[in-house]
Amino acid sequence: MSNVQAVKGAPTRLSGLLTMMAGVLLMTSCSLVAGGDGGQEQGSTSAPGGSSEPSSASATEEPSDGGATSSASDGGGTAAPASVGTRCAENDGWAVVVAQGEVDCATAASVIADYEDTEDIAPGGRPANPESVQGWTCEPIIFAKMGFEPDTYTSWCQSGQRAIMTMDARTELPATGTIRKPSDFSLHGLGDKEAHWGFMSPSGSWYCGLVDNPRPEDGLPSGAHCFVIDSTGIPGTDVEQPGGGGTATAVSLDDTVATAEPYYSGDLALVFVLEQTPVTLDYGEVLYARGGACTIDREAGVTCTYGGRGFTVSTHRGLSTS
Repeated sequence: MSNVQAVKGAPTRLSGLLTMMAGVLLMTSCSLVAGGDGGQEQGSTSAPGGSSEPSSASATEEPSDGGATSSASDGGGTAAPASVGTRCAENDGWAVVVAQGEVDCATAASVIADYEDTEDIAPGGRPANPESVQGWTCEPIIFAKMGFEPDTYTSWCQSGQRAIMTMDARTELPATGTIRKPSDFSLHGLGDKEAHWGFMSPSGSWYCGLVDNPRPEDGLPSGAHCFVIDSTGIPGTDVEQPGGGGTATAVSLDDTVATAEPYYSGDLALVFVLEQTPVTLDYGEVLYARGGACTIDREAGVTCTYGGRGFTVSTHRGLSTS
């Protein structure tokens, strides 16, 4: 999984989605993983690549082997609703995913297909914002490469407490909790194009961000980044600091490294927190943006995935990578 390079909105955009709807209820989704806050945890660390399913925002249970799958018929000819995290359809490198509530997969695929009707969208374009589709309110959430082409977008459709979205099909979601709307966490962008999505942990120990930046010399490189807000640092690390070595205060998983790397960040985290006032991501919830995803677990710490790799970090148990 890496940042999406194809232009969404071109004639290939989910062009086969309606054809796939007949078999959509037989598809199986990927196994998912739980992550966590780590500012006050007491349990074992959960690294990306396994699966867990927190039952609520305050869940503290140990990881299980459960994973979301597309819903099957209930035996009476009616499609059973699919739960959060279920991948209902995939086409052209993008997946239709249940983000909030329960939605039957046929409905999810149909709503997204109607919204992204390629006959009405020019190559490189995007659908209307907002638009009513089958009783759902849909909008594009624009992921911009800091003003560079091509732009890509996630389609987000809401109906009451239910929501569906599209995401890079290579994304490994780190938990099966409610997926939050990316634009609610946008900290920086160019016009309607978003480029940095950040959040605070419930304990206040961590600030983390998903970044889309093709010019790392101008700031954080594209990827997932987490910073310790208090003075504890990341145990088990020894990195270069002004005046000598010391405990790392940040971890970065981006396009420039093979695995997540700890480092000393100085006051960079405070800059984000004081200047941007990021929103809190609750325990068990998931933030997805531009091919990356993060979650927080009360026990395990913060878990983020990006580019087929991942990390779990905690102020009590340190850093694990995959």
